[in-house]
This record gives sequence, structure tokens and C-alpha cells, in this order.
Amino acid sequence: MAKNSIEIKNINNKKAYLEESYFIVRHYNQLISNSTKRIVPYIRERIYITIAIIVYVVSCIFIFNNGPVFNWFIIGLLFLAIVLCLRDIISASKYISKRSKEKSDAVLTINEDKVIFKNNKMHVTYECQWEDIKYILISKNCISFMPRTIDVGFLISIPIDYKEECIKLLEKYNKQDLIKYNRKSE
Repeated sequence: MAKNSIEIKNINNKKAYLEESYFIVRHYNQLISNSTKRIVPYIRERIYITIAIIVYVVSCIFIFNNGPVFNWFIIGLLFLAIVLCLRDIISASKYISKRSKEKSDAVLTINEDKVIFKNNKMHVTYECQWEDIKYILISKNCISFMPRTIDVGFLISIPIDYKEECIKLLEKYNKQDLIKYNRKSE
């Protein structure tokens, strides 16, 4: 293996890493402008939203009390919102569960021009030039190379297990000033 590469074979808490990287992908636009946004597991966030919808609708029914037709309409919307949120929770859970059972076989390469992530198992390669990377987000479970816009590069995430090796390579190419820490991750 080259001196500027990190083999990603073993991940200690793969489910937590996948949940966090899934959240980062889903909230890319918010995180790119605010690297300190609170990072919670995506599934927990969806459950909070479902509960908030239920509380909001029940409050509307009691506050406005506009008769049975209006109340049934609101209850129908509540049911639709809950079904959509649960569908999202189930699909995210299945995706994360399936991916957490797979064996990792990836390589992260950092050089003076770009960052390259190659997943040998899935036969995909992502590259991002340094000038296209806004910052490198280090959170509780992953390290994410955040492109300025999703049009110029791919969001690359690796498990936090490889933090020391990654920081050494970033220091080698004088890129450590791009590092931002997210202290608000759960």
C-alpha cells in the first residue's frame, strides 16, 4: 500500500458510522454553511419529527375545534405524514442494517492534488480536488471531506477509526487547516 493511502478494512462501530454519514449526506446543505450543526442519528431525528407532527396536529384539533369534517381532514393529513415518516425510517434502517453487515474493503488516498476514495467491493471511485473541498468535518463517528458544492465533488466519509492516519496525511500535504471539529454529535 502506498504511503499516502489508508486501507479501510475494520470499522469498530460500523452502524454508528453509517448512521452519522447518512445524516451528513442528508443534511449536507446545512452542514456546509454551519459545521457545528448538531449531528444526531438520522433514524432518531425522523422519530422526533414524527412525534412533533403528532403533537402539532393534536394541538391544532384542540385549539381550533372547527368541527368534525375539519378534524377528520387534519387526522387524515396526520396519518399520511406518519406513514411517510415511518416509510423513511424503515428504508433508512434497512439500508444501514444491510450495509453494516457488509465487510469493508476501501482505500482512501490523499495526495497534493486531491482526495480519492475507492470502494473495491462496490467498484466505485470518488475523487475530489483540494480546491473543491471547503473543509474536513471530524465528528464523533466519521471524517467527512465536504466539497464546496455537490456539483464539483463527492462527499467522502471514512470511519473515525482512521483519524490518526488521516491527520498525519493531511499534515504531510499541509491541509490540516481545513479540519473543523463538530463537537455536537451524539
